Amino acid sequence: MPLFVVMLFMVFGHKKVIWPDFFLAAGLFYATMKSVRFLPYYAIEWPLLLGTMTSDWPFRRIKGFLVAPILLVLSVILLVDKPLIPAGKPIGEPVLAANYLEAHHGRVFNMYSWGGYLISRHIPVFIDGRTDFYLQGNQINQYMAVKHLTKNPNIIWKQYNVRYVLWAPKTAVATYLLSHSQEWMPVVRTKTAILFQHRGTW
Repeated sequence: MPLFVVMLFMVFGHKKVIWPDFFLAAGLFYATMKSVRFLPYYAIEWPLLLGTMTSDWPFRRIKGFLVAPILLVLSVILLVDKPLIPAGKPIGEPVLAANYLEAHHGRVFNMYSWGGYLISRHIPVFIDGRTDFYLQGNQINQYMAVKHLTKNPNIIWKQYNVRYVLWAPKTAVATYLLSHSQEWMPVVRTKTAILFQHRGTW
């Protein structure tokens, strides 16, 4: 949507387009479509491009004494207002499982959505949100094969010498592991996640 707005200004506006800035914004837009981790860079670039294209608009000439109070009020609101989710209380994250993994080392096969959180806890992961990075290898396909049980998970886990599997309850993988309790033992179990430990060696 932001890039579409910029293109409208290019077609109907009177300001000369700064092509290097436009191609930078377009490149970041493409990168963002490939991986969400580029979104902050795109969010910074496109307003700058839009600002240069509207620099001669009348509203840009508003006096500073009118803008300053507005910015001051917004700053106070941001500083005083309490966040919706208090810091230090992650919601929907496998906190107890991460606590256990910090004290018990071993290779972890984790759910995609928890990769970033585990990395923030300094726990090595099998996969995380850096999809473009993992597309270079076979890990995405292996992860999907385990998730949908299209292949015997133990074959993949043995390949990576996986000691722990961190997965959401009431899923196909969790059901599979619970039904193979002779090989996999739940060591942490909450409403959010179940951490399974492999019994013995591969």
